[in-house]
Amino acid sequence: MCAFSCAMMSEENVSQLISVEEFRKKIAKDASLPQNIDDILLQRFLKVYDNKDLKKSLDLLKYNLITRKNGSQIFFNRDPLSDETQTALRSTLFCPMPKLLDDQYRVNIVSLIDYDVSLFDYIQVVKMAMMNFDARFIEYDNPDRKVCWPTDMEHHFRGSC
Repeated sequence: MCAFSCAMMSEENVSQLISVEEFRKKIAKDASLPQNIDDILLQRFLKVYDNKDLKKSLDLLKYNLITRKNGSQIFFNRDPLSDETQTALRSTLFCPMPKLLDDQYRVNIVSLIDYDVSLFDYIQVVKMAMMNFDARFIEYDNPDRKVCWPTDMEHHFRGSC
């Protein structure tokens, strides 16, 4: 793990390192799984089960990978600068809220901003949303974040949430 990631880790996250290493050992035993999964991503899967159940975390990781493979039209060939993605960005506003609710759910606001049906491609909008989710999924939570993720490549940010 790089020094930058270590510097960002809280004491709680440091205690998760043991679980991440155990998780890596389980993953290493399965040749069908990728071996170069980022620590942050592994921590996300472990966190779902409060770092207490490696088997369920591994099953969840496998389910996630299978879902991505079966939904290849959404999870592969994603280029944020492609014409299709840019059209999706012009027709919708997507803003994940910066903080989790008390019950640990995240609210995302999705709104049509251009009602021209010729611009709306459902698959491209979902693909764009999944790109945003994935970008947030591989970084540590920052409860002080005040700005939405960039969803507009021309103007960089659509504003604060």
